[in-house]
Amino acid sequence: MKRIIFLFVLCTLAISSCKKGDDKQDCAGIYCDYSGLDLRFRLVDAAGKNLVYGPDARILPENISLAFHEMTFEMHSSADSANATGYLNTSLLNLLSVVLMNPAAKELGLPLTLKVKTAAGENTILLNVEYGINCCGYSLRGLYLDKAGTFYKPQPHPTGAPVINIPIQL
Repeated sequence: MKRIIFLFVLCTLAISSCKKGDDKQDCAGIYCDYSGLDLRFRLVDAAGKNLVYGPDARILPENISLAFHEMTFEMHSSADSANATGYLNTSLLNLLSVVLMNPAAKELGLPLTLKVKTAAGENTILLNVEYGINCCGYSLRGLYLDKAGTFYKPQPHPTGAPVINIPIQL
């Protein structure tokens, strides 16, 4: 009986001495869509009107390219591309093999070049896409546009996947 009481007290002390790490988040109830390194975006004018899809479209999707140095990404249209809510998306997952990151880092910044061809010529836009680590792995935090200091965050979208509106001037 003394052994049972001793083991019970020992187990109680061992369990009570365990403490949750201060740097870890409680991930219960968090929905993960596991598309962490997908970049979903819409090109919009100053009024927020979609310039690629819908009634205000002035740019063809095939005239938009995204690159990291010499590596270009395949662009895809969203399922609702016939509407003004349509967006472009691409996966940046293959960048992980190129970008060296400190394993202890909690953020990852990717400098990308967005090129948009229009009748007036080609616009080159510099983006710095920011990812952070959370319960789901990497998740898109937002992006800086042309180092102007304005940070654009992903917005909720009817499809459920967050989308960043990137304002451009034509």
